[in-house]
Amino acid sequence: MAFIANAYAQDIWSALLFPLVVPRPYSEMVSAAIVGALAAAAVSAFPLARILGSKAWIGGLIVALPVILLRAPEIGAHDSSYGPPISNMAWIEILSYSIAVVCSAWLLSRHSIGREDAR
Repeated sequence: MAFIANAYAQDIWSALLFPLVVPRPYSEMVSAAIVGALAAAAVSAFPLARILGSKAWIGGLIVALPVILLRAPEIGAHDSSYGPPISNMAWIEILSYSIAVVCSAWLLSRHSIGREDAR
């Protein structure tokens, strides 16, 4: 769910707020990455906190793993003139997605939202 929410949020954000130009400006790419990460965190944090309790942050790492694995090969992409922007965006997307999902799951589990043993 988080992976799909990330993709849709990025696509909708870019389509609604920015004109279609190539290459895409950093402001569009960075803001879309952050919006996508927040959407992924919104749909994954509560289920992770409810199911895994205090270990929800580990579940957040597992949820972030597909984005990490898909974007990590692009970190070393310096074979063209677009290499540095691709590498920078890979780092931004990996970090924003991972931090948003892990921290939101951890915060919700810490505040025992939705857990039955919190009573």
